[in-house]
Amino acid sequence: KHALYFLDVLCNTGLNIGNAKIIVTMLDSYPHLKNNFLLEVERLVQREPYKSRLGNKIMIADVSPVLKQRDFYLLDLHIKESGHKKIADVLWGKIKGN
Repeated sequence: KHALYFLDVLCNTGLNIGNAKIIVTMLDSYPHLKNNFLLEVERLVQREPYKSRLGNKIMIADVSPVLKQRDFYLLDLHIKESGHKKIADVLWGKIKGN
């Protein structure tokens, strides 16, 4: 439902996206990093009404394959510098590719 709500907000708030691209990623603590949110956004954006309204504006940036347990602090589960670098590399790859 979260993916559906997210896309509904993008489509129904009168937001003028213009030619901008929207990079969608998901960050959470390491044990919860891999979930279905990104897969569901990717699936839903191929269907109407999202396809005609958002077209090719949505780019999915899944950071779960590059982040490891060692990229998170043990005590508070925040991302370490190494994790931020990996996330930046994934995002830069998306930006550069488009």
